[in-house]
Amino acid sequence: MALKSTEVEVLAITTVCGNVPLELATKNALMTVEVTNSQKPPIHAGAAKKITIISIY
Repeated sequence: MALKSTEVEVLAITTVCGNVPLELATKNALMTVEVTNSQKPPIHAGAAKKITIISIY
């Protein structure tokens, strides 16, 4: 919706793994930009796996 908005400028899209692998998330973002045929922000792939932080108390 934001890509088609005249009131919002999408500066970039980032993708990370989650419900789908990073490659598929990035492909989905690329296809979404193509299908909307409007704004063409850069797409950047992020983390390919979960970032784990270990707390030491």
